[in-house]
Amino acid sequence: MKILIMRLPGAGKTTLASELVPLIRAKWLNADQVRKEANDWDFSGEGIKRQAQRMADLAEKHKQDGQHVVADFFCPIQKEDNYSIQII
Repeated sequence: MKILIMRLPGAGKTTLASELVPLIRAKWLNADQVRKEANDWDFSGEGIKRQAQRMADLAEKHKQDGQHVVADFFCPIQKEDNYSIQII
């Protein structure tokens, strides 16, 4: 199972994920942490798509390994919001 939590900054995505992850024993993909590990702070349209794909790839890897996945993701552009939902 993959769960995507998306909202604007300060909406409580990380708080919700931090409560949900232990309840369902899931792997947590925090977008900020994933960006930090990739050293990719590009928030242009292309950067957002790249981050969405990175998150989707990681989520799918963990799902294939038999884990539930919770991904929290901020996506500031409506067009990329839809793209993120489709790939994750």
